[in-house]
Amino acid sequence: MLKIEKERNKERERNLRLENDLLRAQLNPHLVNNVLGLVHEHLIEKSPKDAQILEILADITTDAFMKSKLDGTVPLLSEVGTVKSYLQLHKLIKEGNCYLDFTSNVGELEAHKIYPFLLLEPVLNLLKYGDLSDKQQPARIEIVIYNGILVLKTWNKKAGQSARSTHHFGMDNLKSRLNAYYISKHDLHVIDNQSSYSLTLEIEL
Repeated sequence: MLKIEKERNKERERNLRLENDLLRAQLNPHLVNNVLGLVHEHLIEKSPKDAQILEILADITTDAFMKSKLDGTVPLLSEVGTVKSYLQLHKLIKEGNCYLDFTSNVGELEAHKIYPFLLLEPVLNLLKYGDLSDKQQPARIEIVIYNGILVLKTWNKKAGQSARSTHHFGMDNLKSRLNAYYISKHDLHVIDNQSSYSLTLEIEL
């Protein structure tokens, strides 16, 4: 029975690794980056802001297509960098009408690895469902390491439509991946009320 369970766990890990690789390989990375680079050259003098948006988008696609390590992980600093790129891109698109406080303190510990998109999914939900237009109550994102525990905290006011909906899009996938990769080494806590949404994710590195 133990041997069978061990084989099942290995198969589950292989399937999840394949799922991660498929997310990165849906488009030819060279084609995408070449096209973005060409358009960037055309825009850099005519529209510097649009050129900057394309440059950030090119960085994001490069990270998305980056091959993960044999165990499926990526450097933690790379994952945090991807989060920063998404936030910067969102602010440029919103043209300044975006109030969001972001803090990150993960040091320069290159040895730390993480499975991809675990930090990004809650951030994308915040950008999609949150009200980021209130200067007095900006959305908040914090990523820190404390005593070997990676902690992600998010808080946001809900936009009018999302006050009636939820942040569940993508969260089911996040939960299943956390249970597969960090089954006894994570804690996910959500407070979802009528006007705001907060999330705390802790992962033992």
